[in-house]
Amino acid sequence: MGVLKIWIQLFFLGGCICIYSCQNHPDTAEEKGHTVIHFDSINTNALYSEVIEDVDYIVLRGLPDGEAVFHFAKVLKFEGGFICWEDRNETIYIFDNEGNYLRHINAIGGGPTEYVSIGDICYIENDHFIVIIDRAHYLIKYDLQGNGISKVELPKRSGNMMTDDNGDILFFSYPRNVDGKRDSCVLWTLGADGAVNCINLRSIEVSGGSNTGKFRFSRSNSKNEIFFTLPLSNYVYTIRNNELFTKYEIDFGDKEVFSFKDRSNYSIKEFINHVNSNEKFIHTDGNIFTASNWLVYQFNNKYYVRDGRAIGDYNPNERLLYHPKYGLYSMNFLNGNPGFDYYWRIRGTYDNVLIHHMYFSDRDKVVEEKMDLRTESGERVLDLMDETSEILVLMKLRR
Repeated sequence: MGVLKIWIQLFFLGGCICIYSCQNHPDTAEEKGHTVIHFDSINTNALYSEVIEDVDYIVLRGLPDGEAVFHFAKVLKFEGGFICWEDRNETIYIFDNEGNYLRHINAIGGGPTEYVSIGDICYIENDHFIVIIDRAHYLIKYDLQGNGISKVELPKRSGNMMTDDNGDILFFSYPRNVDGKRDSCVLWTLGADGAVNCINLRSIEVSGGSNTGKFRFSRSNSKNEIFFTLPLSNYVYTIRNNELFTKYEIDFGDKEVFSFKDRSNYSIKEFINHVNSNEKFIHTDGNIFTASNWLVYQFNNKYYVRDGRAIGDYNPNERLLYHPKYGLYSMNFLNGNPGFDYYWRIRGTYDNVLIHHMYFSDRDKVVEEKMDLRTESGERVLDLMDETSEILVLMKLRR
């Protein structure tokens, strides 16, 4: 999909250009009860070792005949291994901690524990249940053996979810029209009794967007906090006692950020012309990850700039990695080789680990160049691979 087409789609989500002022400031500041993270405080000469302590590899292998992985949308860690959502085939694969295939769930249909299309998945640690949101507006639970447990109807247009430490489920829905009026509730909790309750947004305005983002929620195990964000927003929120609070604000300095505010400022043609002529344009995609005390925030640059050189018409993902003690980093400016250079595709987190699903070209590079990559137990990655293997890279962050 071309850059122009992507921006046209974003425009129809509702948006405009918001300009943030650039000023002298510390790396972060406590303002209005939340932390402001300043984009221009990035440690530009940082080494991988300042962020990543260690890298481990898990080779996912042993798929039965007829099964193949194209794209993992999300990877969840559980005590016995990994739960991997393959979104192109609407399938959930389960592997043990060594990467051996155990089983998969593919229950497409309209039955009591079947789904039409997977919108999101999560794992309830207390009950050992895999939970999915069906795009047909149902929440369906499975046990780790793949058996269907229950199916509950959700508010329309529900799209993302997370479980808290008690096993309660929080989920997001796109704003709906109810009795001719726009429903202000977009965040919900699902209680053990099956009751759906609205989370109090207080005075925070949570604008909608596509409800197909994969990582709007994240949970920090070190702080027992739930975090939430949205595409085209430079805010990260936290949910406490069924209320929403602002936790972080990303100040992009003199960058122009595509947002939801003042969406009537530009016609489509004016907006496209403005974007194509502006070298500082950024839009955030609403994906966040938390691992230990780290916040990983994802956005897209119109221009990728490194070593003072800009590559025009290039729109890469970039991730900011923020730690209250170590400061702010960008994956695009980390130096040194963590094992080899690869295209970042974070698909989950646990403890102080980012789960990266290796891109196919990187996986092929490992095979073609016969790289001597080792698992935590010392086995060679190449010796474990079969024709259908995928590789997870577990990037352990500094605590």
